[in-house]
Formats: sequence, structure tokens, C-alpha cells
Amino acid sequence: MNDILFNIVQVVAVSAILAILRYLIPFLIQLLRSHNYNFAADIIETAVRAAEQSFIGHGRGDEKFEYAVKVAKLAFEKYHIPITDDQICQLIEAAVQAMNAEMMVTHSGEAEDESEE
Repeated sequence: MNDILFNIVQVVAVSAILAILRYLIPFLIQLLRSHNYNFAADIIETAVRAAEQSFIGHGRGDEKFEYAVKVAKLAFEKYHIPITDDQICQLIEAAVQAMNAEMMVTHSGEAEDESEE
């Protein structure tokens, strides 16, 4: 009887280990990747906003872009986040578009407020 019970416990333990390896580890890897992506997006957003504040005026887009790339690369190196230059450029473009859309919404809301008064 003890042998049968021991075999059942052994099968259950092996099944639990396999379940952990099959489901938990990929879940944790995905969680870390999403955390790194969110952290990368925060770095890029900060770099783009810093560039906007550092280079005021129209026609300085190239300077702003280069500054944002430089700041982002330094941050990614500091935190050991592997990312390519192409990915940095894409994320910067996305952050600039989001920031411009945000400004458009803010300015249209201000225009509506002024017209109501």
C-alpha cells in the first residue's frame, strides 16, 4: 500500500513540476518583457519631452531627434536594456506623434473654452 501511495505522490510532484515549467516560466518571461517594453516607452517619452524643452522653436526637429536618441541610448545602456537603433527611432517617432496628438487635443479644448466665454 505504501508503494502505491509513494508512486501517486511521485506522479503528482512530477506533474506539478511540469506544469510550472510549461506555464509559469513563459508567463514570467512575458511579464518581464512587457515590463521592459513599458520601461523603454517611459525612457523614450522622457527623452522626447526633454528634447522639446531643450530646443524651443520651429525647424529644429533634427536637433531634437538627435538629442532624444542620445538621451535614450544613454538610459538604455545604463539599465542594460538591449534595443537597436531602429527600435529607438521607431519608438521616438511614436512618442512624437502621441505628444503632438495630445497637444492638438489640449489646444482644441482651449479653443472651445475661449469660444464659450
